[in-house]
Amino acid sequence: MKNPKKDLFEILKDKSLKISGLFNAVQLFEVEAEEIKKLTIERGLGKNVDIKEMASRVISAKKLLDEALAFAIESQLEQAPNDCADKSAQ
Repeated sequence: MKNPKKDLFEILKDKSLKISGLFNAVQLFEVEAEEIKKLTIERGLGKNVDIKEMASRVISAKKLLDEALAFAIESQLEQAPNDCADKSAQ
């Protein structure tokens, strides 16, 4: 028989890592978004911008948002053993 406290600890540890990953992805996205904003302002002022850099930053930002979403979803998928028992009893 598994140790319920260890299972709960492992679940909480895993959730914590996923939430930490979510925050990290959002922070990295904010950096990319700020750079995209700077390039957009430069272009708006009539300056030429490096389209490859712009495209690369947009793709990177999208990947970071996808990663953040995945971490958010994964952090909610696993439940503590007691939570599962409570929901099945309802």
